[in-house]
Amino acid sequence: MFNFSCSHQVISCVTTPDDASTFPLTSFMYAELDNYIMLKECKEVPCPIAVSTSYASGFLALKSSADRSMGYVITAHHFCKARLNEAPPNADKLGHQFHVYDYFGRKHHAEYLLSDETTDVCVLIIKDVTEDLAIAKLALTLPKKGSRVYTISAPNGYFSPEAGLIFEGLYSGTLGAELLMTIPTESGSSGSPIFNQDGLVIGMTTSIPMRKHKTENNETVIEKISSSVCISASLYSLVSALNAASEIDDLIRVSATSTKSESHTR
Repeated sequence: MFNFSCSHQVISCVTTPDDASTFPLTSFMYAELDNYIMLKECKEVPCPIAVSTSYASGFLALKSSADRSMGYVITAHHFCKARLNEAPPNADKLGHQFHVYDYFGRKHHAEYLLSDETTDVCVLIIKDVTEDLAIAKLALTLPKKGSRVYTISAPNGYFSPEAGLIFEGLYSGTLGAELLMTIPTESGSSGSPIFNQDGLVIGMTTSIPMRKHKTENNETVIEKISSSVCISASLYSLVSALNAASEIDDLIRVSATSTKSESHTR
């Protein structure tokens, strides 16, 4: 059983924009990454396979022009990067597997496509998109400071089909090339879309602001400022990622068209 509480001074839980029909709930994706390892020596033969699972939030941002059943899911780079984690010295790494669960709880095999460490944006591909899944469209401009914003996320890996956790917060402005929101954020919230009041994406949760301070023993301590503050990737970062995915999708479409033409010629 999971219990979530919200500070009513800053945000409130499970609220949606006035026009809920414009809020693309079914664009939300809960993502998991399984890394598989096997101990080099153990009492059992063969040694059992161990699985380490990472989790994040994400959203369906594009459907392929070549194949409408193929979709592109945006999530956080630091989540995708965990696929490169090495096994401990006493074990061998066997591989990894991405999969995402859509809003209705259906499981989809996912493949890594591209990512950008600087902006912390990653794109995954799924190849069994159904018509009942919505595309989360990007906004053209940022909201005014103090405007309400919303997110759907899976904090601490909590996800329940058709009941994605919806949080409300405020847009606070920019922090360098990134955006700053007062909205609940926990492990697993990374990759969650940030929506404006029109249901359009203005950013994606990437991290919680951290600060350093010295102890009496001159040791450096790093701590998060607040679980109700999050840093978001900018609109430009998301547009850049989608443009890159679109270029790859165009190559897939051209390749598919060429293959069909050659088949007809034969």
